[in-house]
Amino acid sequence: KFIRKPMEHLIHQTYKNLEIIVVDDGSTDGSGELLNVFAAKDCRIKVLTQKNGGQSKARNHALPFATGEYIYFMDSDDVLDKDLLLTCYKSCIEDNLDFCFFDAVSIDERGNETYEPNYDRRNVLQDRAFRGEELLVDLQRRYKLCTAPWCNFIRYEFYKNSKQSFYDGIIHEDELFTARLYLRADRVKCL
Repeated sequence: KFIRKPMEHLIHQTYKNLEIIVVDDGSTDGSGELLNVFAAKDCRIKVLTQKNGGQSKARNHALPFATGEYIYFMDSDDVLDKDLLLTCYKSCIEDNLDFCFFDAVSIDERGNETYEPNYDRRNVLQDRAFRGEELLVDLQRRYKLCTAPWCNFIRYEFYKNSKQSFYDGIIHEDELFTARLYLRADRVKCL
């Protein structure tokens, strides 16, 4: 029901030098077959399959296959602005960032914008790089911390050196992941 639109948004990014790793986490609804159709048409797409194990296992399963300079975790119901990955890439290079993050808008099933939850942090942060720990404390104090992995664009070398992974078998694994990400980062910026 949802996978076609996110895949099309990835394929049509203005930043073309992408490696798209998709994990079919034991789907039974035809998603795997649809992903294979996308992969047959676009050599940048690699489809991995696994027995259903949840988001943490799926993300951890994909990471050893990544060969790019940066990583981005996208959920199966996300859509992206066509320039998102290029904008993130340029900012990370220009500002020598460990990762950057961005805001999002929730969209209901009819395509209407909603503001619950609210991912808008533009008026809260200055346009500069921060130490991760400093930013984590500030965002928590203002109730503006977003723990979703899909709003972070991460330098892969930083990710590997921080010995980061998604903790398996817990709910809200993204909260632990994101807190660790901030605590280990020297340079972080909000776009």
